Amino acid sequence: MLNFDEAGAPTNSLINRALPNTIDPLEVIESVASTLDDFEESQWLIKRMIECGTLGQIFSGWNVGKSTLAVDIACRVATGLDFAGRKVCQGPVLYIAAEGGRGLKRRFKGWQKINDKSIPNSLYRTRISVRLPEEGNAKNLKSALSYIESKHGRPPLLVIIDTLAQTMIGEQNSTSDVDRFTADLRSLFSESTVMLIHHVGHSEKKRGRGASSLPAACDWEFRLEDIKGTIDVENTIKHLRLVNTKQRDEENQGEFFFALNRVVLGEDEDGEELTTVVPDYLPNLIEQSGRTVRRGPLMTKALSMLDQLVGEQLENQNIDPDDVRVLFGDWQSRSIESGIKPDTFRTIKKRLVDNGQIQIDGLYVSRVQA
Repeated sequence: MLNFDEAGAPTNSLINRALPNTIDPLEVIESVASTLDDFEESQWLIKRMIECGTLGQIFSGWNVGKSTLAVDIACRVATGLDFAGRKVCQGPVLYIAAEGGRGLKRRFKGWQKINDKSIPNSLYRTRISVRLPEEGNAKNLKSALSYIESKHGRPPLLVIIDTLAQTMIGEQNSTSDVDRFTADLRSLFSESTVMLIHHVGHSEKKRGRGASSLPAACDWEFRLEDIKGTIDVENTIKHLRLVNTKQRDEENQGEFFFALNRVVLGEDEDGEELTTVVPDYLPNLIEQSGRTVRRGPLMTKALSMLDQLVGEQLENQNIDPDDVRVLFGDWQSRSIESGIKPDTFRTIKKRLVDNGQIQIDGLYVSRVQA
């Protein structure tokens, strides 16, 4: 049995022999109850999207626009401009650029032109190749961080790594290599938010490439993808959707829509236009995207069962069609009775909700698009 003195130190002779000159245990542990009146409020880099001092990733396929979006976020943090209608915390930014170095300067120039806002001296980008974890590169970055802190009173508020594949030493599919990489990032940039720019998986396009320990290590995660928008605006190249796929301590923030716009910077020696691309947030594109859902036979059957229940209510009750509400349990039972397996039904239900075809309100389900 262990005994403790009035100061909380162990008096048991075996413990004292095993741990000579033991330190005060209250330097190692603390009572949770004693800390609850002194909790820290969340500090947001981008309100309800990215918290300060966290690690996360934005991933997409090739040539979708993830670096363009990263430039936009970097500029908005450096200038304090809102991002996607969300308040942004202003501070210094370090952009570790391992891909598309020549085009990166044009993107910054295009952002400045289209937003009519000068980029401040607090936004930095690397001039040399950086590979981590590697002692020499870490030493160079520590020197850069000290310089930024001396100029702006703090280390970078945001560090963007573009891309993970060109920065990380080791195999992306190796759990140990990925864990070593993310641990090094948290140690090296302990006072910064770290944003990884990453690629989708080779076969699975809804997740980032490599070991599952990467998304597990992330505090937040977004997937960027092309969509077919119907807004016809001059110089708009395509439309993008940013999907929030993970928030560690916050509910997922849904979807954000952007146009990728062409910006003319000038002319080359042959008189041809020099151009770049800049994202433009479109809060109303969700209503105009013309997004469709590919329905397989089982999804069609499930919707048919829901329509049957709606029709039965209309036949048996004198009510307005807009007021019809079907019990979710009734729809589930009818669908399973029709031959749809329970696990398949749950998948179908999620897809229909995610794509705005049905709405579930407590115990009831209704069609959004009849």
